[in-house]
Amino acid sequence: AAPAPMASLSFSGIPFGPTQLFATPTSFEWGPGMFTGSHDFVSPSGLVTQLNTARQKGLRVVVAMTGGRPSDFLTNGKFDVNKWKKRMSTFNTTTLRNAVAAAVSDGTLIGNTMIDEPETVQWGGNITKSMLDGMAVYAKGIFPTLPMGIGAGPPAYKWRSTERYTKLDFVRYQYSYNVTSGNVGAWRDAVLAQARKDGVAP
Repeated sequence: AAPAPMASLSFSGIPFGPTQLFATPTSFEWGPGMFTGSHDFVSPSGLVTQLNTARQKGLRVVVAMTGGRPSDFLTNGKFDVNKWKKRMSTFNTTTLRNAVAAAVSDGTLIGNTMIDEPETVQWGGNITKSMLDGMAVYAKGIFPTLPMGIGAGPPAYKWRSTERYTKLDFVRYQYSYNVTSGNVGAWRDAVLAQARKDGVAP
Protein backbone atom coordinates (compact mmCIF):
# COMPACT_ATOMS: atom_id res chain seq x y z
CA ALA A 1 0.00 0.00 0.00
CA ALA A 2 1.20 3.51 -0.71
CA PRO A 3 2.02 5.79 2.21
CA ALA A 4 -0.55 8.38 3.19
CA PRO A 5 0.49 12.01 2.70
CA MET A 6 2.46 13.24 5.69
CA ALA A 7 0.88 16.31 7.25
CA SER A 8 4.21 17.29 8.84
CA LEU A 9 5.86 17.72 5.45
CA SER A 10 6.47 21.37 4.62
CA PHE A 11 8.20 22.92 1.62
CA SER A 12 9.02 26.47 0.64
CA GLY A 13 10.96 28.10 -2.16
CA ILE A 14 12.19 26.62 -5.42
CA PRO A 15 13.75 23.12 -5.12
CA PHE A 16 17.49 23.28 -5.70
CA GLY A 17 19.62 20.29 -6.63
CA PRO A 18 21.36 18.27 -9.32
CA THR A 19 20.29 15.80 -11.93
CA GLN A 20 20.81 12.22 -10.74
CA LEU A 21 21.28 12.90 -7.03
CA PHE A 22 19.95 9.39 -6.35
CA ALA A 23 22.48 6.55 -6.82
CA THR A 24 19.83 3.94 -5.96
CA PRO A 25 16.24 4.31 -4.73
CA THR A 26 17.61 4.49 -1.16
CA SER A 27 21.04 6.14 -1.51
CA PHE A 28 22.60 9.25 -2.99
CA GLU A 29 25.61 10.05 -5.15
CA TRP A 30 26.53 12.60 -2.47
CA GLY A 31 24.82 14.48 0.33
CA PRO A 32 21.97 15.12 -0.07
CA GLY A 33 23.18 17.80 2.34
CA MET A 34 22.11 21.25 1.18
CA PHE A 35 20.01 19.99 -1.72
CA THR A 36 16.23 20.26 -1.63
CA GLY A 37 15.50 18.71 -5.02
CA SER A 38 16.65 16.28 -7.69
CA HIS A 39 15.79 15.06 -11.17
CA ASP A 40 16.23 11.31 -11.63
CA PHE A 41 15.39 8.34 -13.83
CA VAL A 42 13.12 5.95 -11.98
CA SER A 43 11.96 2.41 -12.70
CA PRO A 44 8.60 0.89 -11.79
CA SER A 45 10.31 -1.41 -9.28
CA GLY A 46 12.13 1.45 -7.53
CA LEU A 47 9.53 4.22 -7.67
CA VAL A 48 7.79 3.69 -4.32
CA THR A 49 11.08 3.28 -2.46
CA GLN A 50 12.61 6.35 -4.11
CA LEU A 51 9.57 8.48 -3.28
CA ASN A 52 9.68 7.29 0.33
CA THR A 53 13.40 8.10 0.55
CA ALA A 54 12.83 11.57 -0.91
CA ARG A 55 9.99 12.16 1.54
CA GLN A 56 12.12 11.08 4.51
CA LYS A 57 14.94 13.42 3.42
CA GLY A 58 12.61 16.35 2.73
CA LEU A 59 13.43 16.39 -0.99
CA ARG A 60 11.17 17.42 -3.85
CA VAL A 61 11.77 15.38 -6.96
CA VAL A 62 11.13 15.37 -10.68
CA VAL A 63 11.27 11.87 -12.13
CA ALA A 64 11.91 10.54 -15.62
CA MET A 65 9.74 7.44 -15.88
CA THR A 66 10.51 6.94 -19.56
CA GLY A 67 14.19 7.84 -19.52
CA GLY A 68 16.88 5.83 -21.23
CA ARG A 69 18.53 5.59 -24.63
CA PRO A 70 16.73 7.18 -27.56
CA SER A 71 17.30 3.93 -29.47
CA ASP A 72 14.85 2.24 -27.09
CA PHE A 73 12.07 4.39 -28.55
CA LEU A 74 12.93 4.48 -32.27
CA THR A 75 11.49 2.60 -35.25
CA ASN A 76 13.35 3.04 -38.53
CA GLY A 77 15.26 5.94 -37.01
CA LYS A 78 12.14 7.86 -35.95
CA PHE A 79 10.57 8.35 -32.53
CA ASP A 80 7.83 5.76 -32.04
CA VAL A 81 5.18 7.02 -29.63
CA ASN A 82 3.80 3.48 -29.27
CA LYS A 83 7.12 2.28 -27.86
CA TRP A 84 7.03 5.21 -25.46
CA LYS A 85 3.46 4.34 -24.42
CA LYS A 86 4.48 0.73 -23.85
CA ARG A 87 7.21 1.88 -21.43
CA MET A 88 4.89 4.36 -19.72
CA SER A 89 2.26 1.66 -19.26
CA THR A 90 4.66 -0.37 -17.09
CA PHE A 91 3.91 2.19 -14.34
CA ASN A 92 0.16 1.61 -14.56
CA THR A 93 -0.43 -0.38 -11.38
CA THR A 94 -2.64 0.38 -8.40
CA THR A 95 0.36 0.52 -6.07
CA LEU A 96 2.23 3.01 -8.24
CA ARG A 97 -0.83 5.14 -8.96
CA ASN A 98 -1.51 5.42 -5.22
CA ALA A 99 2.13 6.17 -4.40
CA VAL A 100 2.33 8.91 -7.03
CA ALA A 101 -0.96 10.47 -5.92
CA ALA A 102 0.26 10.57 -2.31
CA ALA A 103 3.66 12.03 -3.29
CA VAL A 104 2.07 14.72 -5.47
CA SER A 105 -0.39 15.53 -2.69
CA ASP A 106 2.29 16.05 -0.05
CA GLY A 107 4.67 17.91 -2.39
CA THR A 108 7.38 15.26 -2.64
CA LEU A 109 6.82 14.60 -6.36
CA ILE A 110 6.53 17.70 -8.51
CA GLY A 111 6.73 16.38 -12.07
CA ASN A 112 7.57 13.72 -14.63
CA THR A 113 9.89 14.47 -17.55
CA MET A 114 8.47 12.41 -20.41
CA ILE A 115 11.36 12.91 -22.85
CA ASP A 116 14.64 14.80 -22.90
CA GLU A 117 15.54 17.20 -25.71
CA PRO A 118 12.89 16.17 -28.27
CA GLU A 119 14.27 18.88 -30.57
CA THR A 120 17.53 17.00 -31.21
CA VAL A 121 18.33 14.76 -34.20
CA GLN A 122 18.65 11.70 -31.94
CA TRP A 123 14.85 11.37 -31.99
CA GLY A 124 14.53 11.36 -35.79
CA GLY A 125 12.97 14.78 -36.38
CA ASN A 126 9.32 13.72 -36.28
CA ILE A 127 8.33 14.97 -32.81
CA THR A 128 5.93 17.92 -32.65
CA LYS A 129 4.42 19.88 -29.79
CA SER A 130 1.04 18.29 -30.48
CA MET A 131 2.65 14.85 -30.21
CA LEU A 132 4.08 15.81 -26.82
CA ASP A 133 0.63 17.04 -25.76
CA GLY A 134 -0.76 13.62 -26.71
CA MET A 135 1.92 11.94 -24.60
CA ALA A 136 1.00 14.15 -21.64
CA VAL A 137 -2.65 13.17 -22.03
CA TYR A 138 -1.70 9.49 -22.13
CA ALA A 139 0.50 9.75 -19.03
CA LYS A 140 -2.13 11.73 -17.14
CA GLY A 141 -4.56 8.93 -17.88
CA ILE A 142 -2.36 6.93 -15.48
CA PHE A 143 -1.35 9.72 -13.09
CA PRO A 144 -3.98 12.48 -13.35
CA THR A 145 -2.47 14.78 -10.70
CA LEU A 146 1.17 14.50 -11.81
CA PRO A 147 2.47 17.44 -13.90
CA MET A 148 3.96 16.26 -17.20
CA GLY A 149 6.83 17.98 -18.96
CA ILE A 150 9.91 17.66 -21.12
CA GLY A 151 13.58 18.57 -20.94
CA ALA A 152 14.83 21.08 -23.51
CA GLY A 153 18.35 21.96 -24.59
CA PRO A 154 19.70 25.54 -24.38
CA PRO A 155 18.55 26.70 -27.85
CA ALA A 156 15.35 24.63 -27.79
CA TYR A 157 13.08 27.50 -26.82
CA LYS A 158 13.30 28.34 -30.55
CA TRP A 159 12.19 24.82 -31.55
CA ARG A 160 8.80 24.82 -33.31
CA SER A 161 8.30 28.29 -31.82
CA THR A 162 5.14 28.92 -33.87
CA GLU A 163 3.47 25.79 -32.47
CA ARG A 164 1.84 25.85 -29.03
CA TYR A 165 1.37 23.32 -26.26
CA THR A 166 -2.16 22.78 -24.98
CA LYS A 167 -1.70 19.90 -22.51
CA LEU A 168 1.96 19.98 -21.41
CA ASP A 169 2.57 21.43 -17.93
CA PHE A 170 6.25 22.34 -17.85
CA VAL A 171 9.49 22.53 -19.79
CA ARG A 172 12.80 22.01 -17.98
CA TYR A 173 14.95 24.47 -19.95
CA GLN A 174 18.69 23.83 -19.71
CA TYR A 175 21.23 26.64 -19.91
CA SER A 176 24.71 26.28 -21.43
CA TYR A 177 27.38 28.95 -21.46
CA ASN A 178 28.89 27.54 -24.67
CA VAL A 179 25.62 27.77 -26.58
CA THR A 180 24.60 31.26 -25.41
CA SER A 181 28.06 32.85 -25.10
CA GLY A 182 27.35 33.43 -21.43
CA ASN A 183 24.49 35.90 -21.90
CA VAL A 184 22.25 34.26 -19.35
CA GLY A 185 20.01 37.32 -19.00
CA ALA A 186 19.08 37.39 -22.68
CA TRP A 187 18.57 33.62 -22.71
CA ARG A 188 16.37 33.79 -19.60
CA ASP A 189 14.21 36.54 -21.07
CA ALA A 190 13.77 34.64 -24.35
CA VAL A 191 12.91 31.41 -22.53
CA LEU A 192 10.37 33.09 -20.27
CA ALA A 193 8.75 34.81 -23.23
CA GLN A 194 8.42 31.52 -25.13
CA ALA A 195 7.12 29.72 -22.03
CA ARG A 196 4.37 32.32 -21.72
CA LYS A 197 3.43 31.85 -25.38
CA ASP A 198 3.43 28.08 -24.92
CA GLY A 199 1.42 28.18 -21.68
CA VAL A 200 3.96 26.07 -19.77
CA ALA A 201 5.75 26.55 -16.47
CA PRO A 202 9.50 26.96 -17.02
